[in-house]
This record gives sequence, structure tokens and C-alpha cells, in this order.
Amino acid sequence: MVSCEKPVEPDPVPQYDTIVRIVDTIRVDTVQVDTLYRDTSVYVENDRRIVGYVAYYSDKVPNPFLVTHLCYSFAELYMSEDSVYQQFKIKGDKSRFERILRLKEENPKLKILLSFSHTISNPDNAHHGGFSKLSAASLQRRHFAEDCLAFCREWGLDGIDIDWEFPGLSWSGNHCDPAHDVQNHVLLMRDLRAVLGNDYLLTYAAGVRQPVNITGGKSYIDNKAVEKYVDFINIMTYDMCSAPQPHNGYDCDGYWDIKRTYNSYKGIRYPMEKINLGIPFYGRHTYEDGEWTYSRLNIYYRIYPNQWERRYNHQWWTPVAYKDGQMWCSYDDEQSIAQKSKWVKEVGMGGLMYWEISGDDSNLTLSHACWDGMKMEKDTIVDYVFHTDTVFCTDTIISIIPRTTDR
Repeated sequence: MVSCEKPVEPDPVPQYDTIVRIVDTIRVDTVQVDTLYRDTSVYVENDRRIVGYVAYYSDKVPNPFLVTHLCYSFAELYMSEDSVYQQFKIKGDKSRFERILRLKEENPKLKILLSFSHTISNPDNAHHGGFSKLSAASLQRRHFAEDCLAFCREWGLDGIDIDWEFPGLSWSGNHCDPAHDVQNHVLLMRDLRAVLGNDYLLTYAAGVRQPVNITGGKSYIDNKAVEKYVDFINIMTYDMCSAPQPHNGYDCDGYWDIKRTYNSYKGIRYPMEKINLGIPFYGRHTYEDGEWTYSRLNIYYRIYPNQWERRYNHQWWTPVAYKDGQMWCSYDDEQSIAQKSKWVKEVGMGGLMYWEISGDDSNLTLSHACWDGMKMEKDTIVDYVFHTDTVFCTDTIISIIPRTTDR
């Protein structure tokens, strides 16, 4: 401390890469500074992605600090009766969409995309060709892409996610054209990239297989042809089988699994860093009641402990719910997400994707598990704590040399 005629402000505290919070600076007779390193549980992703889907029909809101990207699901196409593209609209109440967009105010680093479905839900809409008809005409593809760009600009979105499930196949009443859909999907993604440019993300929900021959042509997505147009893809590694096989298993005897999916993409030399592995927040029981969310299963474990049981299958990498001793469904929980996350990083994939937030419990257990699974290292915040003897002083100079010793 040095006395002088005019108070002098203290030297600025050195800047750090992490956030620095300084307790109120005051004029004092004596000052002692303690530097405290505080674990914040904020993690550095190192380019790993966690992509969460948010459905229009749910009330649950994700924690914006437990994802890197959110896909708002869904918007739907409006086609005329003669299958000409007119416009698209958000499904359901737009207030839900606006609520999700406000999450960017809490976490400005969060990226939000608008996802498009092949299904029709709005009461003022009807099936008149969908993506199959839209993608077949160059002018319609361009019109749609320009609408997407305008919508992103209007709402401050970060990109577009296309969930055409799948070219060459039809369910939920949508039209398909096996002779042309697969190639037209490539053209659709090409034209979207041309209009959106590099300022907006372009992604899609991918299947677990490459194109296959069917009657009249092909089905599924030509991932290799589309790869150069997209930033990343979200592989739906769920609903691959039904009980008594796991619908989301790594290695099983059923129709398909994660191991076969990985080999399928590796076989076409798809860049692993562009792939997000899909994590279902539900179990699929084909024969009774369909989807069973993670939250619902855990409630049943608690209230019916003599009837419901959880077992973990180390070959499948999934927990399995048993009802009265019989397999009910496979699903994902903290243990399986940790195991799958470790493998994702080992094979060089870009991250995880989950469908969808409403299946999580009130503590967002699965959301935390996905985030923890992709974390690389912890960040630290430095606190400067000022201990003062008195708050009255006439002339002081304060010289501060913070301690920078690592924890």
C-alpha cells in the first residue's frame, strides 16, 4: 500500500480463458486477495455434438446447456391437390416453437434447426404427394429451399433438418416413387445447400442401411451421394427390431443392430465425424402399448416392484424391462448411454442424437447422461475473493498478483 493525494484504481485482474467473476471493488485500508478455483460442471465438447429432438406435441423443455443442437419437430409440407408445392407450416401451436427458440437467449451457443416430417398432422392439410412429389421437380425444390432460407432468417434459426422417412417407401399415407425417390432426395439436399449456403446447417435423419433394391426401384437414402451437401446426419439406431430382440441394441441376433449399422456406413467410407448415433428415450413394445418412455418405465419399477424388473444385457448394451419374468422392451438409460458414448468416441463418430425430450424424466437423467458421455474435460472458473479490514480510506494503491497454481 502506498499513500497518495488522489486515489488510484487497482490494476486490472489478468484475463483468463474461463469466466472471471470479481467481487465488488471498494476503497480500503488493507486488502488480501484469495484466488479460488471453482468446478462449474461446465464441459468443453471439443466439437462433439449432442442433438436433441423436441416434439411439437410435448410440453417438456430441454435444458439448453445439455445439448449443442436442438431440432424442432416438425414442420409439414402443403401441396395442392395436383401435387404442386405451396408452402410449409409448423405443426401444432406456434407458441411451443417460440418457447423453444427462447432457449437461445439462455445459451447463445445453442443451435436450433427446423425439422421437416413426411407426415401430415395439421387439420387444414392433406396428403398430396409430400417430399416424393416436391423433390421430383426442380422449380418446386428451389421454391421450398427459398422458403426455408426466408424462415431461418425471419426466426433466427441455424438450419434445416429433413426427416423424409424414407425415399422409396410409404407409410402414414405419403406418396412414394421407388424408381426416382432416392435420386430425387439427393437433388433436394443439393438444392437446399445451394440456397442455404454455408451460413446455415443442413442435416437429415438417416436410416440404418444404405439403399436397397425393392420392387420398382430402390428405397432408403443414398448417404454417400448426399454426404457432401450436409453438415452431419442423425442415424436412427432404434426401432430396428421388436421384442424379444432389442430395438436399440449394439450386437444382437435380430434383423438389424448398431454393429451392422456401423459396418454399413464404414463400408461406404462415410466420414464418421459427421455421424450422430441415435439414442431413444423410450422402449418399443410392438405387441402392446407401443412406446414406453424411460420416465414411464421407471415409474412402473417403483410402484410395481414385484411385477417389473430391470436387467442389463452386456452384449446388447441395453437395459431390458421384464414384466412378470417376460421381456417387455429394451431401452436406454445412464449405463447404456455411457457404454455407447465410449464406443462413439472410440470409433470417431461426431456425437449423439436423441428422440425425444418428452421421454426423459423430471430430472432430465438421460439428457445429463448424453452430455456426460460426450464430455472431454472440465472447465474452471476463477473467483477472486477480497477480504478487507475497513471500507474507509483516503488514498490507496492496490497491487494484486493472483495466485495461478493449478488445482
